[in-house]
Amino acid sequence: MSRKWFQKTMCIMLAATMALGLCACGKGGGAGTTSAGGGKGVKQDPNLAKQYVYSCKEFELPELGADYGVRAMAQVKDRICLVAETYYYGETVNRSEITLLSMKEDGSDMQVIKLQTDNGTEEDTDKDTDTGAGQDTSNGAERPVIMPRVEAAMDVAVEEPAEVSRPWEYTSYGSYAFSEAGVIYAVKNYSKEDYSDENNPVYIQENYLCAWGMDGTLRWQLPISGLTENGNLWISSTSALPDGTLVLILNGEKTYKVLVDAEGNASERKELKNDSGVFTNLNSVVAAKDGQAYIIYNNEKDNWTNYIAPYNLATDEAGEGIKMPDVLSWNGYNAVCAGVSTDLVFSTSEGLFTYNIGDENLNQIMSLVNSDLDADALYRIVMLDDEHFVAYYNTRSDYKPVCGYFTKVAPEDIPDKEVIVIAGEWLDYDLKTRIVNFNKTNEKYRIVVKEYSNYNTSEDYTAGLTQLNSDILAGNMPDILACNNQMSVDNYISKGLLADVGKLLEEDEELGREEFLQNVFDAYKVDGKLYYVIPSFYVRTMMGKQSLIGDRSTWTMQEFQEVLASMPEGTSGIGELTRSSFFYMMLQYCGSDFVDVSTGKCNFNSQDFIAMLEYAKTYPEEIDYSQYDDDYWMNYESQYRENRTLLMDCWINNMRSINMNVNGSFGEKVSCPGFPTESGKGSVVGADTYYVLSAKSANLNGAWEFIRYYLTDEYQDTLEYNIPVKKSSFDKWAAKGMEKPYYLDENGEKVEFDDYYYMNGESIPLPVMTKEQVDDIKAFIQSVDKKVYFNENIQNIITEESAAFFEGQKSAQDVANIIQSRVQIYVNENR
Repeated sequence: MSRKWFQKTMCIMLAATMALGLCACGKGGGAGTTSAGGGKGVKQDPNLAKQYVYSCKEFELPELGADYGVRAMAQVKDRICLVAETYYYGETVNRSEITLLSMKEDGSDMQVIKLQTDNGTEEDTDKDTDTGAGQDTSNGAERPVIMPRVEAAMDVAVEEPAEVSRPWEYTSYGSYAFSEAGVIYAVKNYSKEDYSDENNPVYIQENYLCAWGMDGTLRWQLPISGLTENGNLWISSTSALPDGTLVLILNGEKTYKVLVDAEGNASERKELKNDSGVFTNLNSVVAAKDGQAYIIYNNEKDNWTNYIAPYNLATDEAGEGIKMPDVLSWNGYNAVCAGVSTDLVFSTSEGLFTYNIGDENLNQIMSLVNSDLDADALYRIVMLDDEHFVAYYNTRSDYKPVCGYFTKVAPEDIPDKEVIVIAGEWLDYDLKTRIVNFNKTNEKYRIVVKEYSNYNTSEDYTAGLTQLNSDILAGNMPDILACNNQMSVDNYISKGLLADVGKLLEEDEELGREEFLQNVFDAYKVDGKLYYVIPSFYVRTMMGKQSLIGDRSTWTMQEFQEVLASMPEGTSGIGELTRSSFFYMMLQYCGSDFVDVSTGKCNFNSQDFIAMLEYAKTYPEEIDYSQYDDDYWMNYESQYRENRTLLMDCWINNMRSINMNVNGSFGEKVSCPGFPTESGKGSVVGADTYYVLSAKSANLNGAWEFIRYYLTDEYQDTLEYNIPVKKSSFDKWAAKGMEKPYYLDENGEKVEFDDYYYMNGESIPLPVMTKEQVDDIKAFIQSVDKKVYFNENIQNIITEESAAFFEGQKSAQDVANIIQSRVQIYVNENR
């Protein structure tokens, strides 16, 4: 069998697999396959874990300083070359040190070469380091004569910063390019400020083109000021031709090209025709072969969608722009390079994709998760052939810079395991790290992922959620669904698609004996059953001074309006709101008061909702910000202390922010009655991320084995910016409110510091919370047992129909009846 035939066959098979959706049946094509855990259900296709797999041989990169990154990577002849830039920060000088890392394709024969610069150090700031010859201690080569730096002739009005008495210098590099002839190019940015003499302030801003040989010698340094008309143009792209000529694309009101030869001789600017707009909003220029390049740019006339056009660097011939796949505009990409048998290769948060100009979709060739790579993305890529590439990335767990040699792994060389599919609109990086670690160590199960954000477009940012919902309702439920607040989870519960997490928790030998915050689980229960795995949560409430609103835990709309009426004229109830933003807030707090998740019964024609309609009319359709003068914004932070605003709509998710609200914004004892509603439950709990499990999964035990981690001490005790659901971890989390904030120094020692709140132009140290304040907050958090409600479709119905009441065309009762009818129909159709 030929390699070409095999690859074609695999592509057809993979396309068919994707067309079938997330789930595939076991042998025989039917459900009912027995899982390893003894249950029956839909079994995932084991081939899903064998797609797009590459092995990686990591290279040991040298230590180059605490703050460095790889700025460019290319193949020069038979070697892989990386340019690493290390930043050094001083009191008066910030500078860069540039290192060339050169190695064979497999990472062997690593050479570390310092590139000569004339940046100086903080110790020799006053020395003239820009001219003269000498010896480069990094490699022993004689230092060439460098063109003297000429101060830019710029007439800039400089406002003198306060309390600045020492000069400050900054040097950095960017826009790197390699030529096949072995020349490294970069743009150098130099700036200097000196306000020590108030009568003669100094401001220098200069740019240079620099060229180095592969031995690190600085060949020349060319001032750019004459090329860019005193800053009216900027360099948007640098590319090198095979003969070493550097091609600069300059953008401004017009587009120009400048050629710089290997000796540093620059041509005159040549204006480029831009009839098709390919140089407008230029994103990147990717050099390919034989002077061919591709221009990627954003088309502002098409929702800033990415377009691509072929461009000949030597002849200036540019083709018409062609719209690129929507996923590149919506999700973006981390790196792009020329392909071997395809036009381009893109790196995204999922892996590597090939692309030929004119294709409607990208073609995935490598998956980060399936390849067990703990990385957010590949940031530099060099394709060696269709089955090998070299890439630079940072490890997700400790952000260590790594370079690796990747080799495609044949599916038949990958052992079979039970496959668990995790799907969602977005899967966060922490979850992916956990998946990679699980896959590396688990002998029975392997997790694969599917992210539906790839379906989103600039025209329809909900296309991914729509497709996910369609797949689930069509029977393609993933084993684990990573949820957000826009998903129709209640609908999946009503259709019996989700497993009883409460039962799994009770049967867990370890977790079943642990104590969790029951109010959070109660908030998420439906008909007495818990279907959600909730790693952490937040509480949303309305907070106010107890001296103004009383010692309350709830109130009605009438009680709220009575308190507001007792305040001085002009007092705001909740701050700057419009009618639509009021309803958006109201639905999140009170949606479950008007829509019963268990029965689907709606209650929008109630007096409670009518009262909310009438109160919403007191807010404007749009806010006229011109009514607020500078004094208003300067004193904005004091609005609660000075009783100009009654309530703060706040999220409780970490003790430092609570302290900022209580001891900073209010400065006295507070109450949290929440949103005014007849139900008596005006505060809500919510979760940024939570998980549900498929009731029909053949690997439910494996899914639980993975997801239970988020309820263990190992995870719960790490939470700081969301609230743990485990009781013992919650107590530790709350106790931090009585501690001063701190960070760990280089020796791992705690260094405490003060938080500050800012009020009326003053910065005031914030005291830590008292035990009484912490206990009050803990008791309040544990009292909230209503879930936050999200439904954009119901929100739109309320906004559309309430306009008739606000405009005086219909009564509040009539509008409430119409909203009740429309929402009830919507709920019935979607249950």
